[in-house]
Amino acid sequence: MRALPYLKKAYGNAMQKVLHVGPDSCTVVSNLLKEGKVEAWGVEPYDLEDTDSTCKRLVRKGFVRMSDIKFPLPYRPDSFNLVIVSDALDYLTPRYLNKTLPGLARVSTDGLVIFAGMCFFLKYLSPSLFMGNPHWTYRYQ
Repeated sequence: MRALPYLKKAYGNAMQKVLHVGPDSCTVVSNLLKEGKVEAWGVEPYDLEDTDSTCKRLVRKGFVRMSDIKFPLPYRPDSFNLVIVSDALDYLTPRYLNKTLPGLARVSTDGLVIFAGMCFFLKYLSPSLFMGNPHWTYRYQ
């Protein structure tokens, strides 16, 4: 994930406990763990059949889980300082988006960063997700 240096600069010390959700979780978690200053976990929303040995090791050790993000994440509230979601929300229906986003925000204390390839889904989100400001979703597209 090429955005990691920018996120580190923006969030600084808030990147102590990070959850990455998306198809590159194994790579992101592996890179963050190599640095040694960050506790990192990942959720892979897709099948892990064709993965490399590094990814299989991370799954065995419990750093990365395979889970359908349409359902509640298996973490307690405020478990992570930062939750990063990349390319995992693009194909969810509006019904599941309005359930999934609050669940992702629930496990984060300092921030939820979403990278999406197709931002058209933002118009389907409930404005109440953004504290009554429906323009929030358009400001950051």
